[in-house]
Amino acid sequence: MPVLSFTGIKIYKYSYLIITHYFLLEKLMRTFVIPLIATLLLTACQEQQPSENLPEAKHDTATEPQQTKPSERSLADAKDDTALEHAKKHLDTQYVCPMHPEIVSDEPGSCSICGMFLVEKEEVKE
Repeated sequence: MPVLSFTGIKIYKYSYLIITHYFLLEKLMRTFVIPLIATLLLTACQEQQPSENLPEAKHDTATEPQQTKPSERSLADAKDDTALEHAKKHLDTQYVCPMHPEIVSDEPGSCSICGMFLVEKEEVKE
């Protein structure tokens, strides 16, 4: 039993709901689902590309031997230092200008004459 009739087309009861839902579903597909699928596909394809484009390593670092022992020089230095000498090295450090040895300071800084950084003063061993 027709409810409305437009130029010979009969619209039955509730058929407008079906048509409306169809157009809403089509709009939903165009707006959300298709772009979502396209985004997921592009993301999946991009994850595989970087591994192909990576440059090869120039050498294999896994085969290089690693240094496990301290160097002989550091062991010799450690044996020669007594606790007092070690404390003097690190507690009584003086800093001097490489160009002006008369400029001496207890803290690191710069020379008041030339502006160069002060370096640690080395003790002369007898």
